[in-house]
Amino acid sequence: MRLLNTQTLQLEYFATEHKPEYAILSHTWGSEEVLFEDARNGKGSLHECKKSGLEKVLKSAEVAAQNGYQYIWIDTCCIDKSSSAELSEAINSMFAWYQLSAVCYAFLSDYKACDGKLSESRWFTRGWTLQELIAPSEVHFYDLGWTRFGDRRSFSSQIAVITGIDEVLLRRKSSCSFHQVVSGGSKRGCKNCSHEAMALTRRSLNTCSISTRMSWAAHRETARVEDIAYCLLGLFDVAMPLLYGEGLEAFRRLQEEIVRHSNDQTFLAWQHRKREGSRKDAIFAAHPACFSDGQRFRAVPSLLSEFTTTVQNGGVELEIYLAPCTVKPLFGDCQYVWLAVLNCSEVEDDFCCVSILLEETNAAPRSAAPRSFRRLGSAGDHCFPPILVSPSVGVYTTVLKDISAPFQIESELSEMVRSRILLHETKDGWSTSGPIDRRVCFTFPGGLMPGYYVRRQVPDPIAPTWENTGLPRPYPISGRTTPSGGGKGPPPYVYGAAGISDGKCEFSVIWGTFRGTRRKSDWPALNIADDENEAPFCKVCQNLDGMAQEADGLDTTDWLVRVLEMVRLQDERNASPAMVDFQPLGGFSSLTWITDSGSSVWIEAAIKVNEFLGRKRFDIEVTMKEVGFDHKMS
Repeated sequence: MRLLNTQTLQLEYFATEHKPEYAILSHTWGSEEVLFEDARNGKGSLHECKKSGLEKVLKSAEVAAQNGYQYIWIDTCCIDKSSSAELSEAINSMFAWYQLSAVCYAFLSDYKACDGKLSESRWFTRGWTLQELIAPSEVHFYDLGWTRFGDRRSFSSQIAVITGIDEVLLRRKSSCSFHQVVSGGSKRGCKNCSHEAMALTRRSLNTCSISTRMSWAAHRETARVEDIAYCLLGLFDVAMPLLYGEGLEAFRRLQEEIVRHSNDQTFLAWQHRKREGSRKDAIFAAHPACFSDGQRFRAVPSLLSEFTTTVQNGGVELEIYLAPCTVKPLFGDCQYVWLAVLNCSEVEDDFCCVSILLEETNAAPRSAAPRSFRRLGSAGDHCFPPILVSPSVGVYTTVLKDISAPFQIESELSEMVRSRILLHETKDGWSTSGPIDRRVCFTFPGGLMPGYYVRRQVPDPIAPTWENTGLPRPYPISGRTTPSGGGKGPPPYVYGAAGISDGKCEFSVIWGTFRGTRRKSDWPALNIADDENEAPFCKVCQNLDGMAQEADGLDTTDWLVRVLEMVRLQDERNASPAMVDFQPLGGFSSLTWITDSGSSVWIEAAIKVNEFLGRKRFDIEVTMKEVGFDHKMS
């Protein structure tokens, strides 16, 4: 650490931990700052410097000398920025250097005491000045004429309004036990008082949640994009290498490093903002501005040691409470997702829990791995903010902060379970290289009956990837469905269909999965484990006369929609009015129909999942046989 001697204006280097008592300067950078190269040769080279920032260096050194300090640290000239190693060490150590200082002089170059408005000073908008306000035990404010007009404690109420920082943190004062008894406060030069002040600062910061500390930087700016992350290292007591040129990736790395050292889940309590590099479904926020409301949330202390969080290459693995949830937009289909209740609450209401929406994916490599999810960031053009879940007269309701959003959220908290999940990010749309291959493989163990052939199959079974099949994503079935074995079912998604015909009669086999399995007891016939991501189903139906021919000229998606219309019409014809959409769905389906010749043809389809080297594939076996003249269609 280099310090500027206030008497000789010579830079002196101290390599050991035992440094002399020193003052420190906090300021905003201008266009002509005095750098290390200008000050390295002492007073002579400084006075030869004609930069406008020279006056700031000389006046701060003068004030420090008047207050009895032989040394002062100034970031512009005490760091050799031509050395990347020295710059990295300085930035990672800067919070501690401000903590160890005897006093910090905050120079507000655009503020005139008694004539100006403190909140309009540029000093309160810069990223680096945040830690310079919090870290020191003493902060003295000076205006543009170098007149001292107050300190952090005397202005704590006003600063708390400007910055959002808790006034208790701004007013803190500590001393060692000896001087607390003898003089009722700290003594200048006492190492024990200094160490106690540092410990109190860290304890005070640790009582503030991750989202709260991020909110303090939400409206601050830095000259370089990466510095919005680097200026927060000390606030979270983490260190990481500096990589100028990485852009907003620096802020992501900062959050990953924070999560590695904390089980506080308020790092997820952020809201999407329209900024460069920002994604609605990302795990981590793109900028502190996404935490502008973060001061509302706090971690629940009793759950911090109970919940564990791990950062890995594939995302973040964490323990969380999950409840089935339905998002109902004013227009379009409902989304069946999951409400993830975090281990945090509103600051003013411990019973008001913070939650986010998750969509289950198929990215877990094995069924034994944690269930895999990605964040559901939006519905149409409207983004989901963190959702507050609170008990009201014994009934749980979800309350959206943005009450004008054109959607409703209904959750079933009675079915909430604690789960360990993998939260990851995906590209837009459905994964094309995930572990489940949705291009189903058809087999006919006994062969097709004479005269029958596969008239059409979507998606194309020989397409190299899902994107090449003509279907942009699995097709959701709207309305109510009933899985085999009864119970309340999750939403089924159709992956494809095949039409099999003899030129006169035609039947279709459709297949897909129930996404978001809730409980094994809901689908006893499927025998799907609780941690499976998706439960497959298939259904055989007879195509209504004329509809298959009408659909021949349609594209892939429209043809599939037409087949689904056939299924609905058939079910409405065979079922009571109370049964809407599909009849019970499961991994097995059969159908018998009477041909034009009067004989009965029996078709059976069974779907199963085959796994090889961590990848899953759907296989459907179709069996056909003639069963005589006495069977009725079933």
